[in-house]
Amino acid sequence: LWYDGNLENDAAFGESGFFVLPGDHRFRYFNYNYMGYRAYFWSSTEFDSNSAWFRRLIYNNSAVDRLLSDKRCGMSVRCVRD
Repeated sequence: LWYDGNLENDAAFGESGFFVLPGDHRFRYFNYNYMGYRAYFWSSTEFDSNSAWFRRLIYNNSAVDRLLSDKRCGMSVRCVRD
């Protein structure tokens, strides 16, 4: 679960139906650095032929960031059924 362990004790966890575990990311030449602390998901929105948008969630922050990254980076993919 998330780094601080509070998730498993949070009665509100899962109420929205959106469950996220911290899968981290891998930038082009680096190892995983934030396992347990952050979750990164590719967006379906491309910026250009080399870059795309992604979303970042951090264990101690309720914000969902929208950021840009090189497509050669490794991040999670969330599949949603219509």
